[in-house]
Amino acid sequence: MNNTFAKDIKKGLTAKNKFIPDRDYYDDKGSIFFQELMHNPNYYVYNSELEIFESYSTNIINLFNSNNETFNLIEFGAGDGIKTELLIKELINNDVNFKYIPIDFSKKYINDMELSFKKKYPTLKINGINADYFDALAQISTNNTKNVILFIGSSFGGLTDIEADVFLTKLSSKMKKNDVLLIGFDLKKSPDILYKAYHNTCIDWCKYLLSRINNELGGNINLSQFEYYTNYNPENGKFKWYFLSTIEQDVYIKNINLKIHFYKYEPIYIGQSKKFSEEEIIYLSKKYRFNTINNFTDNKQYFIDSIWIK
Repeated sequence: MNNTFAKDIKKGLTAKNKFIPDRDYYDDKGSIFFQELMHNPNYYVYNSELEIFESYSTNIINLFNSNNETFNLIEFGAGDGIKTELLIKELINNDVNFKYIPIDFSKKYINDMELSFKKKYPTLKINGINADYFDALAQISTNNTKNVILFIGSSFGGLTDIEADVFLTKLSSKMKKNDVLLIGFDLKKSPDILYKAYHNTCIDWCKYLLSRINNELGGNINLSQFEYYTNYNPENGKFKWYFLSTIEQDVYIKNINLKIHFYKYEPIYIGQSKKFSEEEIIYLSKKYRFNTINNFTDNKQYFIDSIWIK
């Protein structure tokens, strides 16, 4: 039994407002689900950022390495590394001296990436870390070596307001003068585009969370009695998703000896993806003591990769 998953489920489903942490999507099978989701044509986030890296990788690495110094390239939520590989390849081709430190909650992602990158790039120094964002913050080196931090995709938008504040506060405190942060922001856009990206395309991946409870923790959840529901609030830019219990019912989770009561249409919060305006991005950089040195966007202006310097 996965103790972290068990603790998350016990804490989340006994809370006043039930929730399941989104990190629990990313076991081995859930990570495969997400890889398939990224290549769905309606899920624009992946292709938008891929376009940015394909178009501007040379410009981006020049901002990383303006003084030709050695640095650590640290990536939070590295995933399968396909987009980041474009930057790594450009760095290697330009004989830049760096060490790549991918961080991900999925051990499968880390292991697969290390094997793949070592085979493709024998000279690459790579040291993966299997941890969530907050645990990994403590492992960022504060010695004299420059750090370049990647937090790409829509990972930052998946954090709650409190989590986002804690993360950027701690990250800023760990970064030294002239350290660089490349952070991805999904921009506000038509709700029609968002629903196509996050509603039907994500349903199987989200249902997998409930299946994990049954398969790993001995739950007796009837998936047909939970409705998948999504909602976008254009005022705060938050697109959220939930499961709603369609009947009043009790669920029993054998392996953690937990009985949970659901009222009819009571929700389980299972995640969010916040969308940002350019004004919000500028505000955040200043609030956490960074200067913005460049913004890169795709042709449709769906997504921004913003580069901040401490």
